[in-house]
Amino acid sequence: MSVRTEFVTNSVGKRVAVLLDLKSYARLKEAAEDLADIRAYDKARPRAIAEVKRGQSVTLAQHLESKVGRTR
Repeated sequence: MSVRTEFVTNSVGKRVAVLLDLKSYARLKEAAEDLADIRAYDKARPRAIAEVKRGQSVTLAQHLESKVGRTR
């Protein structure tokens, strides 16, 4: 697949924007969202590991049970 790149220029010919087809835009947007998720995970991971080491974590079953108990 060949992608032709088109630029928008200002009055002096400087490139100021790029035109993308919708498929390329969707792929770039998805990649940016994936990268944001990875960065959020990388930021949260040290804290989560420290909490587990301190015994400040619960299993999924414990969490779900506590939520069910609150709604009764």
